[in-house]
Amino acid sequence: MNINTQKLTNIPKLFGESWTNKQALLKKKSLKLLQNLIKRGTMYKT
Repeated sequence: MNINTQKLTNIPKLFGESWTNKQALLKKKSLKLLQNLIKRGTMYKT
């Protein structure tokens, strides 16, 4: 987990502002998907 997060934090520095803008849009979409997965995950756990 730590290795992946370190790689992700280095990416915006390489790509610059254009990447961060794209990342922000992807985060908005991925948050909705993550919320759905979490809801499903909690359903399976309980």
